[in-house]
Amino acid sequence: MAGTTNTAKTTAATGRSGTATAPTGATLAEVRAELAALDDPRARAVNERHGDDHGVNLTQLRALAKRLGTQPALARELWATQDTAARLVAVLIYRPKALERDELDAMLREARRPKVHDWLVGYVVRRSPTPRRYASRGPRTPTPWSPARAGRSPATGWSRTRTASTSAGSSTSSKSRCATRPTACSGR
Repeated sequence: MAGTTNTAKTTAATGRSGTATAPTGATLAEVRAELAALDDPRARAVNERHGDDHGVNLTQLRALAKRLGTQPALARELWATQDTAARLVAVLIYRPKALERDELDAMLREARRPKVHDWLVGYVVRRSPTPRRYASRGPRTPTPWSPARAGRSPATGWSRTRTASTSAGSSTSSKSRCATRPTACSGR
């Protein structure tokens, strides 16, 4: 029987069976049911050690998001569930350019889990039309969950957007690059 469960999970993750895959116009209930089917106690134990409360293998989660494609309406519904696995899928199926600054701000304040926050910054905020303006301003209010509590520097989330928005030719980045790798600057 255990082999049957693993086969069903593998089939749902790989999309090789027409019954287990979520169609492109999937509903919230269908996606949540598939996420529940992909839940694995071993993956949950590993993720809980890292501060996340979901039990879905990230490869399977990405495969689900790839099958769904870009669906901003479904992404908003999944984000509203406050379930970590559903929010990770939502981050992957959002259209970053369709989000307003206030909505991004609210999402960043609501992202309580490290993985959700990291993916939100990496996949949505950095690709939105306003990352530079937003990064210089930062969130309007302090967030209850901060990267500093997770053992990271307070600017971790925005350091990725600042790096992407500054040019590689700035004097500080070239000096640090030359200091760490002298061969990178030998051609100057």
